[in-house]
Amino acid sequence: MPAPLRAARVIMALQFVLGLVGLIFGWLGTASALGMNVSGGLPLAGLMVFLTATLALQAWLMGRLDSRMRWVRRAVLGFEVLVISTDVIMGALDPGLTVRSFLVILPLPTIVIVLLLLPSSGTWFDRPHGSNNLR
Repeated sequence: MPAPLRAARVIMALQFVLGLVGLIFGWLGTASALGMNVSGGLPLAGLMVFLTATLALQAWLMGRLDSRMRWVRRAVLGFEVLVISTDVIMGALDPGLTVRSFLVILPLPTIVIVLLLLPSSGTWFDRPHGSNNLR
């Protein structure tokens, strides 16, 4: 696996860990809201289910990255675009978020996209599945 793909996998692992920490706190807050019969608890629970599924998808894609299948590269690119789009939409809907919030969140998925679009990454995914030539 070329160095850019290894770096992309490390960055995705970092995203996963940060997402997992956020997910734990989110589920704790959701449980608290549902336990107190807060009116926003049910939509919050739906959002948390979506975020849990998204995190599971990311873990699955991260594990498939070394399979050399072209669809994996496209799926990871699509996933990272989804992450960026979600952040932009959340920023547009939440007046409390600032430009500084975006500067903390957006670089990781952007770096993964750039690393996956490098020629060496394209060459890796263009080789036949199961090829032993690792150059």
